[in-house]
Amino acid sequence: ERCLLTALDTDLLDYPFYANAGDVRASVFLDIVYNGGEKGELLGYPHMIAAASEDPPDWPRVAANCTNKDPKLDASRYAPLRALLLSG
Repeated sequence: ERCLLTALDTDLLDYPFYANAGDVRASVFLDIVYNGGEKGELLGYPHMIAAASEDPPDWPRVAANCTNKDPKLDASRYAPLRALLLSG
């Protein structure tokens, strides 16, 4: 598992929004990729990535776009991720 996380982290460092996010916020993106299956899951959030790619990043908008259609999954997994995005 640790090797997988290291590999995913290395892959994500190619994206400036990830590389510049700071450890806490980057952990949110890493969580989405790890639990969703490779970068495809993260890239399914174009509005979140666009807000994270702004200079400076629009963290409230990033958090607002960190959602899931499944209400249970949104409440249990994505709500804490949104809090991390906002707190940094």
